[in-house]
Amino acid sequence: AVIRNPDNPDRPAWMPLSQIATDGALGALPELTCAAAAVTATTLDIQAATNTTIGLSVPSTVVLATSTTETSTTTSTTTTIASDVTPPTVTVTPNSDHLYVLTNRPPCSTESTLEVTIVVADRTLPLSIRSIIATWNSPAGPQTASLQPLAGNRFSLQITSNGPAGGETPLTLTATAADGAGNVGTGQAVVSLRDPSSFGCA
Repeated sequence: AVIRNPDNPDRPAWMPLSQIATDGALGALPELTCAAAAVTATTLDIQAATNTTIGLSVPSTVVLATSTTETSTTTSTTTTIASDVTPPTVTVTPNSDHLYVLTNRPPCSTESTLEVTIVVADRTLPLSIRSIIATWNSPAGPQTASLQPLAGNRFSLQITSNGPAGGETPLTLTATAADGAGNVGTGQAVVSLRDPSSFGCA
C-alpha cells in the first residue's frame, strides 16, 4: 500500500498491508500492476526519509521505518527497481556503561537492570530485529542471555547468576536485524558486568 509519509506528507511511502490498521475496506482501494506502480513512483519526488519508529508492540519483532525503496529509470519506457544489497545499519545504545548482577542491596540494586535502545537504519521496508543477545565469560564458562522487549525499540536485561567471580567482566550486546530485501546487519555494544560484592553492595 502507498501511504502519505508522516514526516513528509507530500511524498508517498510504501508499506506492507499487514502493518496497516484501517477502518476502511482494503478491497475498495485502487490497484496497480507492479509495472504501473513503478512508473507512478518515478513521477514522484521520492527521497530518503529520516528514521522513524513505527512501534509495533510485538515481543519477537520490532519494525522500524526508514525510507521508501528507490527507483531508477533505465530508458524512456522501462522502469526498474534498484536492487538493495546493503545490510541495514544496527546501532545498539545501552543506558549505562555497567550492569550489576541482580542484587537487592543498594546502591547496586538500582543498577541491576540495563535498558538498551536498538535503531535499525535502511531504505527497504519492512525492517525487523531478529535477535538481541548478551554474552559474557564466567567461571562456569561462556554465558548468554536474551533481552526482553519493553516498548518500541527499547529492551531490558538482568543477569541473575553466573556473573564474574569478582570485579567485572565485559558484557557484549549483539543485535541482528534484517531489511525487506533479506539483507542482515549486526550491531554491538560492550558494557561491564559487575559482581556486587566487589563494589560493597552484597
